[in-house]
Parts: sequence; C-alpha cells; structure tokens
Amino acid sequence: MKVLLVLLSTVLASGLLRDAPKRNPKDPTKVVDGGALKVSEKAVNHVVGHETGGYAYFTKLYERPTDPKFSSGVTVGFGYDLKFHTTAQIRADWAGVATTSEIAAMCSVAGLDGSVYKQIRYKVRITWEEGMTVFKRTTLPRWTAKTAKAYRITAPDQLHPHLNGALWGNSFNRGTSMKGSRMLEKRQTRTAIAEKRWDDIPGYFDAQQRYWPGHAGLMRRRREEGQMAREALKYEWWQK
Repeated sequence: MKVLLVLLSTVLASGLLRDAPKRNPKDPTKVVDGGALKVSEKAVNHVVGHETGGYAYFTKLYERPTDPKFSSGVTVGFGYDLKFHTTAQIRADWAGVATTSEIAAMCSVAGLDGSVYKQIRYKVRITWEEGMTVFKRTTLPRWTAKTAKAYRITAPDQLHPHLNGALWGNSFNRGTSMKGSRMLEKRQTRTAIAEKRWDDIPGYFDAQQRYWPGHAGLMRRRREEGQMAREALKYEWWQK
C-alpha cells in the first residue's frame, strides 16, 4: 500500500494528471460515440433539427434534393452536401440505402453548385430513415474526424461532449477551414482550446452570428452552439 501511495504521489507531482479529464459523476449528459469525438445527444439533435426541420418538415420538403444556397451544393438526406463529396464517397456512403439509379444521379452533380439541383430533383428520394442511417454511419464519424483535426483535439473525451458537439456542428455547417477573415472566431476557438481558456469559447460561437445578418436560422444555430459550450462549463471535466 505504501508503495502505491508513493507512486501516485510521484505521478501527481510530475503533473502527468494535471490536464486529464475529470467528469462530474452527477453529469447527466447523454453521450453519442461519434468516433473521433464523443458528442452529446443534444448536439446530435441540434444538428439534425437544423438540417431537416424535424420529421414532418423533412418528409414534406426535404425527401427530394434541394439547394440550400450560400456556398452549398445539391443536398440530400440530413445535410449531405454532394458538392463536398467525391463520387467514390457517395457510392460508398449510400450503398445499400439508395438505389443504383439514385446513387448515379447523386454522383452526376458531385462537386457542383446547388443551383443544378433540378437536374436530379425527381431522380432521388431519400426517406427520413435512409437519411438517418447514412448520417449516423458515415456523416457523423467523418465530420468528427475533420473537427478533431481542425481544432487539434487528440482524444474523443478531451473536451466535454457538449463542447465537442458544438464544435462538430459548427464544422458540419461551416466547414473546417481556418483561413480568411470569416473564420476568425474558429481560429480564436482553436487557440482557446490549446490554452485551456474554456470561458472564452462560448462567446466565439455567439460572435459568428455577424456573418449572417437577418438570417434567423443561422443566427439561432450559432447561439445554440454557444449555449452548448456554456453548458459544458457546468461540469468539472478538466482538472483546474
């Protein structure tokens, strides 16, 4: 016993455990294993809600390909943007879910602007269940991996699932580039993570509202990301 206590004291003194996650046992957050990042169930519902509008809304308006505007390409399912997927990815992701002809139609607009959505409008129909299957199977792990790389997060539980989820959702909507004036807050967030300035991060999400003046949906999306980052601060998942 004395030997174990001495070893533990040595480890603590060396600082090896200083930055280890320290989750509050009373933390009620429901966690989804997203691969590179563990995200909260709330974050998943947040992204799905904004991408689909919910089951009834999705069934009415989004079973067919759409053009979300801005810099998006033709989009199907749960925010699956064909502009940012290769034909090989599209075939692999939708294999066993969409029909051969639907996959071919999606591949025909890969990399193109969303304005061409009418070319495949009535050649593709993705149900809620099909969209959810591809979202969980491929979209979630692919984007958590991109997010972890962009923000230099080295472990799935390095950050609280709410914060992981906010970062992932923001990346899914805005991409992971850190270049340019419109990505200022993303760079600031990456630095804050490296410097463990957790209290600063929610404000960086809020500040991104300025890029879409008058667009209520995107402004609300940024506010909700900021709120999730604030909720993460309620729990002692890091050692102070």
